[in-house]
Amino acid sequence: LDYNDLTVKPTVTIGGKTATVSGNGKNWTASLKMTNDIAEGNLEIRISDYTYYNGMSGLTVTNTTDESTVIFDKTAPVIDGEIEYNSENGVPRNTTWLKEQSVTITAKDNYTASDKIACSYTWILEGDTSAHTYTTGTNGQEIVKNTDTGKYYVQVLYEDLAGNQSTINTDLCYIDNSITLPGRIITY
Repeated sequence: LDYNDLTVKPTVTIGGKTATVSGNGKNWTASLKMTNDIAEGNLEIRISDYTYYNGMSGLTVTNTTDESTVIFDKTAPVIDGEIEYNSENGVPRNTTWLKEQSVTITAKDNYTASDKIACSYTWILEGDTSAHTYTTGTNGQEIVKNTDTGKYYVQVLYEDLAGNQSTINTDLCYIDNSITLPGRIITY
């Protein structure tokens, strides 16, 4: 509130809900468990009903000392446009048996910048229900598979800064690791 000691605990609301306040003197903490009935977005903070050590009542405060805001984000990241399968001669690569397959997926979020959305992925063989190890990636990264043979899909897990998660599965990609790539003929 300011540098003066308070003698009466303040009332604090966050997003219109009464917060739990603890502390004394110059050090006070307000906390509130976020629930679904609180609207998503910028939350108003209101501090009122407090008294300074000299007996004067404090004014109602609705902004922070550093002009920052509190944002409540409860929406998971979503796919930004289409899943991009690299193509070969105009044919989507995920429908053709190739030695290497790659896919690019980009997510967006209402409150987390694209470069701050965490991304991890794994390639899963069709029909495999076992646990999988995820590889850390970046949002919008080209994800490449060039080992093993079979029909695989990519499962991508996105997480925004608030901890909201979404999982995306691609269509099957056909990978044949036994395909020999054409060599280069050199004539002297």
